[in-house]
Amino acid sequence: MGKVTLDFVGLFLFNSNANDPAELRIAVIDADRDHVRHGDKDLTRHKASFTAENVVRSSTDWPLIDKDRFELAGSIAFETSETSASLDVRLDRWALPRIATGCPDLRIDDSFFQTPKRDATHAVITVRSGEFCSWRYSLNGERKGAINTRVTISDPKSFVITRADGKHIVLDVEKGSSVVFCNTELTMTQDDYDWYWYYVATGQECAPDPDDSQAVFPCEPLEDNPLSLGCSNSQWP
Repeated sequence: MGKVTLDFVGLFLFNSNANDPAELRIAVIDADRDHVRHGDKDLTRHKASFTAENVVRSSTDWPLIDKDRFELAGSIAFETSETSASLDVRLDRWALPRIATGCPDLRIDDSFFQTPKRDATHAVITVRSGEFCSWRYSLNGERKGAINTRVTISDPKSFVITRADGKHIVLDVEKGSSVVFCNTELTMTQDDYDWYWYYVATGQECAPDPDDSQAVFPCEPLEDNPLSLGCSNSQWP
């Protein structure tokens, strides 16, 4: 059997479901149009989409943005049967980066992680199994890019991406698949606002350049860079 990897690149928020410890919820910040405001600030427009390898299209079509990218919207989950049906976030290694923000009152509104809401979330994704790790781009080994999170599903017998409206995508698990969820700026930029937009989205502006020295990145970056260097990062355990 192969494996399925899920990469989350861009404006995403991560939170364990307090009502169900076996779930991790991922909110895609809604910035997929012009003039989106968070924290009384305008966000640069982002494009929310995802790509997937070795897709077996189902009878219910998932909306396509173009021939290679699927729409990233709505309430999304995964139906899978694998050898390990549990979450392995490896908190002892901080596989999801815990950023020292300097913001003692920082809180993320729980509404981000419930049903998608206009001007707040473009999509809400639920993960119930898989091993987590993080990776980070850098420019010429110097400039730090966004921290991104990967979930690996080992030896699945089946894997289907589902949506609350009944749309679904079936993957060929024997060939394995890489699914990349992106919420990135439309053009390449050289700005240094990656972290700033995270705080704006959560209503905070006290630490636009947090200390991530204690985060651990145990997995290798994607070979191809699917995001602009100015893309915001917002992973949070």
